[in-house]
Amino acid sequence: MEKISTSQGSTSYWDGYYRQGQVPELPSQFALFVANELATGVLPPVAGVIDLGCGNGRDGLFLARQGYRLGGLDRSADAIEVCRERLAGSDPQSQARARFEQGAADGDGLAMLADWLAGPVLIYSRFFFHAVDDETEVRILERIGKVLGQTGGVLAVEFRTTQDAAGAKETGAHYRRYVDPAAFVARLAENGLKTSWQAEGRGMAKYRNDDAHVARIVAQPW
Repeated sequence: MEKISTSQGSTSYWDGYYRQGQVPELPSQFALFVANELATGVLPPVAGVIDLGCGNGRDGLFLARQGYRLGGLDRSADAIEVCRERLAGSDPQSQARARFEQGAADGDGLAMLADWLAGPVLIYSRFFFHAVDDETEVRILERIGKVLGQTGGVLAVEFRTTQDAAGAKETGAHYRRYVDPAAFVARLAENGLKTSWQAEGRGMAKYRNDDAHVARIVAQPW
């Protein structure tokens, strides 16, 4: 399996990846799970959702179609262009309650979108944290902790764990830093976030022959 370096896993790589147009457009299993948890009241009511590392918008647009205000953030200009094109072709209601912005997750974009949503937010992140290096993760979790500490709300994340390092990957060229769930939970706590639910295993993020070993974590301010 080819594994690219952190430097190759930068904006230029992801621009090329989304420019190819080969990313699935149906919502992920995780998006369906989160939508159900919101709809059934397992997760607290929120003013809207911030899709962190929104990619081509497959999950964010799905959540917008469920009636949630949606702010998507991605550092790839090509990904955001795809999202905006898909949003323009969506229903008028989704167009009115969604916006997509280019920016790094450890920059000011997260707080800007939280201000726009103006209330408790669900910060949603699927297959993002294993695509950034350790130092970037630290900075992002600091930002998330500050935003949720100010606005209230909840964080819902899914990422590949250390148990997923072996095995074939359908998208083998990606940079991946397999994440230790226990270490991730400890970092959440350091940033004022308490893990309220956690699960690990396979069968939750299947894509063709790639049955990733993932962790799903839900956390809220203490």
